[in-house]
Amino acid sequence: MTVSSFSAEPSLESFARLPWERWLPGRRWFVRRGGPIEADVVASYPLRVGFACLVRSGDDLYFVPLAPAEAPGAEILSDGVVFWRDGLEDEACVRGLLEWTVRSTGPGRGDSTHARLIDPSRLEDGLRGPVRLGAADQTNSWALCGSVFLKIFRRLEAGGNLDVEVLEAMASTEGLDIPRLLGVLVADTPFGECVLIAAQRAVEHRANAWQAACAEVAEVAQANGEETDPRRWRDLGVSTAKLHVALAEVFGRESMAAEGLGAAARSLAEDVLSEVARADRAGWPTEALDLLARLETATPRLMRLLAREVPGVVASRVHGDFHLGQVLRSGEGWTILDFEGEPARSPAERRAFAPMAKDVAGMLRSFDYASRSGLPEKASPQAVSFAEAWKSSTRAAFLQGYFGVQGIEALWPSGSEDRQALLDLFEAEKAFYELRYELRHRPDWLAIPLAGLLSLV
Repeated sequence: MTVSSFSAEPSLESFARLPWERWLPGRRWFVRRGGPIEADVVASYPLRVGFACLVRSGDDLYFVPLAPAEAPGAEILSDGVVFWRDGLEDEACVRGLLEWTVRSTGPGRGDSTHARLIDPSRLEDGLRGPVRLGAADQTNSWALCGSVFLKIFRRLEAGGNLDVEVLEAMASTEGLDIPRLLGVLVADTPFGECVLIAAQRAVEHRANAWQAACAEVAEVAQANGEETDPRRWRDLGVSTAKLHVALAEVFGRESMAAEGLGAAARSLAEDVLSEVARADRAGWPTEALDLLARLETATPRLMRLLAREVPGVVASRVHGDFHLGQVLRSGEGWTILDFEGEPARSPAERRAFAPMAKDVAGMLRSFDYASRSGLPEKASPQAVSFAEAWKSSTRAAFLQGYFGVQGIEALWPSGSEDRQALLDLFEAEKAFYELRYELRHRPDWLAIPLAGLLSLV
């Protein structure tokens, strides 16, 4: 029997009887915390086609839209009588999610829901547009309804979603290269108020900035070092600075004490260097081993860099996880995405004010990675030198655009040496973070953060 043969709507108890403990671990957005999987359906909401469930597993709460399925299968959630599939794989269910947001239908059988609509007319237009299915099995899912981009949050955060928090606060700020929020759907859950869906104006784009940067590096390597036009990267610096100025205006700012500024970075560096010292280096690339030997000599200088007291530091809300993959190339400009911060940190840590250097350093490190990743396999030494030149000119163009924006100087130390010291500190912290990641997951890439650290001293 399929769900379409029901004479009545499924009850909350019928959803609770589904074998969630077998189905959930196969979802990319499900967090595996060890031990047996337990799941409890705390609410279900009827859609035009399918249902949306709130599923609690341990300390996590998940939003799971479901659409009817006609047959059993590996990806199907079934008790042997009725069959469901991920609702983000069904066009009618996706349209139902947008309709739910627009109409704010509810309450369901469980906790109440409500919508906060910023541009209802554009959302209505989206209901009449074609549906394009996006990525259903990622940390967050997405789909398109006409010109409306739907971001569906899977693991829910109590107290508001950080991405929505920023976009909603900046909705009336003009001249920013960020997505325009159209509305959100919110549920009152046992965890508190949680955002289920964010509807944004769709951004037409050709690629993200990572893809654009890697393509440029490949061109440079194959064109005997012929220089590319750095203006697009200067424009990205301008977009970043305008965002920082607006964040400080909307969320406020505060001064930071000079002493202790690099304490967290020093602690990270010590932990990572200790882990490197204990690591089995068999099979490491020769380049990484050579760089590591140089890093051991340079470590005292790096630690002094991280211990430097920098006066005049200002902190505010920042992007928090800023790199080339978080930016779309839209027309001749850029659109900066995803203000949720580093996923490994707690919501409180991601909301905390930080110097703008955190974002700038993240982007500079991303240029470093692109200069290596964009090279063809077995690139010649000459091609590598061309990519290094690309990295230097691109970083310079980005910083030129960034520090040329009116108002940005108030968010940084006034002296050029102090400004550079602050940037070096955060770039070193990011490189140590990368070094730990590559050590644990991709030893073949160890040379990238090692070279980045050495370049700072």
